[in-house]
Amino acid sequence: MSKIAKKIKIFCHSNDDNLVSSFRELFETKGKITTTNFASDLIKKLKSKIYFDIVIIDLEIKINEILAELLNYRNKNKSSFIIILYSYRFNEPVTEGMIRKSVDTFFYKPVSIEDVVKLVEQKMDLLILKGK
Repeated sequence: MSKIAKKIKIFCHSNDDNLVSSFRELFETKGKITTTNFASDLIKKLKSKIYFDIVIIDLEIKINEILAELLNYRNKNKSSFIIILYSYRFNEPVTEGMIRKSVDTFFYKPVSIEDVVKLVEQKMDLLILKGK
């Protein structure tokens, strides 16, 4: 792993242990990955002053609270690339609007892990080219 890749900070949240493990295995050789499984830990990370280059959030519970914190995070960290994975059951205008303001892209579940990985790897390649 190059020194540049070590500097890329990835944050992944999901209450699905398999998803978190998959992302950890796929990205840990390409950057520094931080993961959480609990909504309370996610909210703490978003409120912290820690900057992440790439943020991947599997949105399951405490939707409005998480989206509010994510919007605050987005306002403070405009260059973070944020991805949300969420269910059609949250597909209502208010939630959809908050998501669109807070993220760079989103995937409806069930999600293809390959599609998410491809997108993250493209973003990592761009960060490396920019000399992150």
